[in-house]
Amino acid sequence: MREHYNAVVIGAGPAGEVAASRLNDQGLRTALIERELVGGECAYWACIPSKTLLRPPEVRAEAARTAGTSAPDQRWAEIAAYRDYMIRHLDDARQVEGYEQTGVRVYKGKAKLAGPGRIEIGGRRSKPNGS
Repeated sequence: MREHYNAVVIGAGPAGEVAASRLNDQGLRTALIERELVGGECAYWACIPSKTLLRPPEVRAEAARTAGTSAPDQRWAEIAAYRDYMIRHLDDARQVEGYEQTGVRVYKGKAKLAGPGRIEIGGRRSKPNGS
């Protein structure tokens, strides 16, 4: 069975998430395709985990430079656990569920433009424009 969409967003990083949400809010039948995790690189591999790992040494350095304070201990196990908490242990199930509840159909897999008005996701095709 082929599915028809008014709009298909390839990539569920920050920009893709905004686009899919806005298209859906405009009443368009919308699909969101992501090959890895909804939220994108920033949320899982780049910005968020980096910042959670960089903040403790920044705090320690500031404390060492401030009169009347001493550098706090750094406990790697706790820092790593906080990083894992912040990136949700690489689990986007709640994000996917949230989109599905609002009416956006989420597909997991590598997307490929397969001709005019056709998208292929892991060998499965859909028609984004309803034709």
